[in-house]
Amino acid sequence: MLARVEGIRVAGFQVVAIDYDGTLTEGDRPDPAVLEAVRQTRRVGRRVVLVTGRILAELRAVFPQVAEEFDAIVAENGAVIASRAGVTDVAAPIDPALGRALAHRDIPFRPGRVIVACDAEHVTAVLEEVGRLGLDCQLVRNRAALMVVPSGVTKGTGLIEVLTSEKLRFSEASRGLSVIRT
Repeated sequence: MLARVEGIRVAGFQVVAIDYDGTLTEGDRPDPAVLEAVRQTRRVGRRVVLVTGRILAELRAVFPQVAEEFDAIVAENGAVIASRAGVTDVAAPIDPALGRALAHRDIPFRPGRVIVACDAEHVTAVLEEVGRLGLDCQLVRNRAALMVVPSGVTKGTGLIEVLTSEKLRFSEASRGLSVIRT
C-alpha cells in the first residue's frame, strides 16, 4: 500500500517511531510545522509513536497535548508506555532507597514512574550508590542527563512492547520487529 505525505511516497510500513529530544524538537515542545507533519502521517493511516527518555510527567507538563498528537508514547527510556488505553509500567520501579541515598548525598534527582533521573555530572556518585545498594539496573546517559533504568529496559524494548500490545492493536506492525531487534 502506497501513500503520499507532502509529495513523498511512503510504502511498506504502518508505524513511525520518532525520538523526542534532538529529533522531534530542540526544546520542550515541537514546532507547529513538525506537529502538522505528524498529523499528516496519522491522516494517511500510519500510527505514530513517540519515543523518549523523558519522565512521562515531565513530558506532559511541558507538552500537555502530547497524548493527542501520538498513538502511543514510550517514555522513561522504554520503561513506561502511555496510550489511550492507559499508562503501563514495563518494569518495576527503581528501588526508592536510591532516591534516599542520592538525597543524603545532596544530589538533585527526579523520580519517574519507573526510572530515576539526574544530571550526568553525578554519574560516579550514582554508580557508587547503585553498587552499594546492590541494585540490578543500568545507567544511561542522554546528553547532559543520566537515567537509572531497570536492567534490560531500553527504548527499543519499550517500542516492541507497544507494537505487540493487544490493547493498541499494532499486530500488523509487529511483523517488522526483526529490524528493531538487530
